[in-house]
Order: sequence, then C-alpha cells, then structure tokens
Amino acid sequence: MVTSELEEAIRETIDPVMIESGLTYIRTNVYMENVYIRTNVYKAKWSTDEVEHFVYLSAIKNRGMVLKSDFGLRNFVAEVFACRIIHSYGGDLFKEFKCDELDSCTMRFPFGRLDQSDWVLRLPDFRSSEIDRRYRDFIQDHLFPTIGRVTTLQEFLSLLAGNPICCPWYASNGAIRAAQIVAVARQIGLDAEQIRSMLESRKAFIANGGSKTSMIRSDPDRFITQMLGDWMTGSHVNFRRQ
Repeated sequence: MVTSELEEAIRETIDPVMIESGLTYIRTNVYMENVYIRTNVYKAKWSTDEVEHFVYLSAIKNRGMVLKSDFGLRNFVAEVFACRIIHSYGGDLFKEFKCDELDSCTMRFPFGRLDQSDWVLRLPDFRSSEIDRRYRDFIQDHLFPTIGRVTTLQEFLSLLAGNPICCPWYASNGAIRAAQIVAVARQIGLDAEQIRSMLESRKAFIANGGSKTSMIRSDPDRFITQMLGDWMTGSHVNFRRQ
C-alpha cells in the first residue's frame, strides 16, 4: 500500500514539475532482489548529441519506503566503452553489471551534491504543499545552471577529469570514470600521453574501481595501457543505440 501511495504521489506531485522544467519521462525500471527499487527516468531537454542529461527518482523499499533523487550525465560512446571495459577487466563482481542501456548513466550523483538539503523523502513529506516547489527550484536554481551547462565533449571531459564537489571521484567508480575519460579524450583528439597525464593523480581511485582480484586493483598503469589499446582496436565501435 505504501509503495502504491508513493508512486501515486510522484505522478501527481513531481511528474508535472519534471515536464514543466524540461524533463521528459522515458520509462520506469524495477529492480527486486534484496530490496525493491522502482526508478522513474527522465531525460532533460538541454541534452545534446555529445552529452545527455537524466534525472532518476527511485522509490526504495527495505524496512521502510523512501524516495531518492539523482542526476546523471553521459556521452553515449563513452558510456558504452566504459561498460565494456569494466565487464572485461573489473573482475567477477562486474560480469553482470548493468550498463550500456537506453538510460544507463554511470556518472550519477544524488541531488544533495548540488543542494545540501535532505533529499531522502518519505511519504509524509508529500503531504507538504512545498514538495513541487522544492523540485522546481532545485532544477531551475541548482541543476540547470551547473550540470545542465555541460553540453560539449570538452566540458564533459573537464568535469570527469576534475574533482568538483558535485561529482567527486570518490562518489563514482574510478575505473569506469577513467574509461570514460579515455573515450571522451580520444573523441576530442587527445593523445595517449595527454590522457596518461590526466589520469596520473587519480590512480588510487582507479585501482579501487575494480574487484580485489582484478588487474585494475593490482596494476592501474597496465589497466590504463589496456584501455588505450582497446580504444585503438575499436572496442567502442560495434554498438548501436537501443
């Protein structure tokens, strides 16, 4: 009952704000294993061919029911490449890792990265008349003026290689992020040495992105070399959008 009530509250209260703010509903993904997660996915109108933007509203049921809100951004080619890289070299933990999908986005972060308010909401919170305004204000005042301005490969590379408060390295998988940097940098035309230099100070994060028995963990330098080689041999080209 609580689950359906929360889903109804999202439809009635937040969905209209998403549409008004320039986000289009794509689909709902449902995950049921140790916990129940139902995620509504929205794509932003400020997306470009080079950088796509998404918002994820996830109703999560464990002991109770809460709603978590995330934003994400991706370059499709880099997303596919990073997905194949982590499947190939991340170890057993990542063999079934879901990515490379219509709306997958491994560079995904909670709203709280842009606005320090508590963004873990419960059903009673929706009884407040301020919920719709809160989402509207967040998108207009926090999301679009910052992350929403990242629309080119060069801007996306700067975000990935940097360590901004909104998207820090420790809050993402370092190996996946490094693979995306390789893919975006290569699309721009940077050479191998420029990319290595960009990743040099991030090796600890990169190593922690693989499982304990993976090559990523034991030898991040070799992993970087492998990624560069895989790009050159075309691991990024045999894909299509779903």
